Amino acid sequence: RRSRLMDLEDRPAYRNFVSGEVGALSLARILGACSLKGKFVDLGSGTGRPLVYAATLGSFAEVIGLELLDGYVRSSRETLAHVECKWSIHQRDFVSDEGAAVWRDADVVFAASTVFDEAQMARIAARAVALKRGA
Repeated sequence: RRSRLMDLEDRPAYRNFVSGEVGALSLARILGACSLKGKFVDLGSGTGRPLVYAATLGSFAEVIGLELLDGYVRSSRETLAHVECKWSIHQRDFVSDEGAAVWRDADVVFAASTVFDEAQMARIAARAVALKRGA
């Protein structure tokens, strides 16, 4: 079954819906170099693997994913149900006003941008300006 992308009227105008995964070892290196605690947010969280890694390898109080595709949202919720950490998955556009509000106060924001186009990266950068110093 193909994933459904929100309701038609809620769809963002851009298209960056190709999936790309980051390996466990690569993310473990990133998390190992990160001394921040608090809130870890994954933009375009897919199946939730980076959230599981952050919850188990990092020392974050909370892990949050933002994802549009309902199949990925369901899958990541099922996976994270087994993780002993505060977590949530939001099905929304992470650069919309509502989506950006979720990660505005994050300590670490992860975006596996291997498939994001230049325009999407610019939208992320514009929202990232609001992050607290040191995030």
